[in-house]
Amino acid sequence: MSDSTFRQELQSFAVELRKLAYTMPAGHEDRLIHLSERMAGRARQLVQVDAKAM
Repeated sequence: MSDSTFRQELQSFAVELRKLAYTMPAGHEDRLIHLSERMAGRARQLVQVDAKAM
């Protein structure tokens, strides 16, 4: 799996997790949303690291 594919899949999983979080009963979605934000942030960070390496 290439780095680009990994980043794209990580971002997609983060979006899917966020959508799933909003289907949870009130008060239970916070941890999933937080995890989704961390995943999306890591995907963005990996893009920035790759850009600096070029």
